[in-house]
Amino acid sequence: MPFRYSGINAKIRAMSGRLLKPADYEVLIGQKTVEEVVGRLSERGDYARVLSKLSRSEMHRGFIEQKMTANLAGDFNNIYFYLTDFGLREYLSAFFLNNRIDVIKFLLGAVCDERDMSYSLPDIAAVMGGKMGNGPQEAVSAKTVPEFIEALRGTVFHGALSKNFSGGMPELFDMETELDIYYYMNLWDFTRKKADRGNRKAMADIVGTQIDLKNIIWICRLKSNYNVSENVIYAHLIPARHRLTREQIAEMAEAADMAELRKAVGRTAYGGCFGDLNRTERAFHHYMNGIYRRSRAKNPGSLANAVSYLYFKELEIKNIISVIECVRYGLGRDETLEYLVI
Repeated sequence: MPFRYSGINAKIRAMSGRLLKPADYEVLIGQKTVEEVVGRLSERGDYARVLSKLSRSEMHRGFIEQKMTANLAGDFNNIYFYLTDFGLREYLSAFFLNNRIDVIKFLLGAVCDERDMSYSLPDIAAVMGGKMGNGPQEAVSAKTVPEFIEALRGTVFHGALSKNFSGGMPELFDMETELDIYYYMNLWDFTRKKADRGNRKAMADIVGTQIDLKNIIWICRLKSNYNVSENVIYAHLIPARHRLTREQIAEMAEAADMAELRKAVGRTAYGGCFGDLNRTERAFHHYMNGIYRRSRAKNPGSLANAVSYLYFKELEIKNIISVIECVRYGLGRDETLEYLVI
């Protein structure tokens, strides 16, 4: 293992030890109220600072998710500033960009729906890390989509959002898709063109697999939820491939119906992943769990360990939010476990 990764890998091992275990989820699932779930989480050192002082009115999904995402940003900063190599920092920042894009999507959705911005400025600042143009205040104050986009001028988000959208899809859907495409293509280009040999090998499988799976998921959603042409489907896909061929993408995108699409998906390298095309996100995380675990074991001389930690912490937050929602609506243990990826 190259010496420059020994320190960061030791740090990641210590941080990983604080991730929730299956037994911890059983305890959370066993609580009767959201307040009890938050109380249990607040007993843990990693969540105590952000959750222990929540008022009863703040104990709802949106607010809790924001606080926990800010906590994730704190973990990112701990790793980022531990690295002394600027190139590694740049790559890690490109990987973490999806969490910043999620904040932009949330704020953009609020503008489109004409609802109040319920994201606190300190939490926005914690996640965005100063990468928000003139600052979060101007974006939060925006009343229209053009105002919001203008507030992001000078950032990587501005270019994706300033395009003229057409093709029959809702404007918000188009803008969110462009942000996602930017994220994956930026990370893919980093992997192929800027990463050193060790990271290029390790990250190509991680990032490439994510791109393939996301394209399959998006084709399924566009086929099942929207009546759009094949050209519109192609326009909403990430223009990169890993283990999918052009022919396989075309076969899926041009499938006449969902039955034909299932057969087309089954003929790809990921056929065993998608048993149920109605639960594609859960299938995505189950498949990526294995990819991340194998990559960090096989490639200790790379950033695989660091990005795996960020992925599993992000997944932990998704699981916790699912538990909170299931407890809120009185779902039993077995039903709740169906919503989790552990």
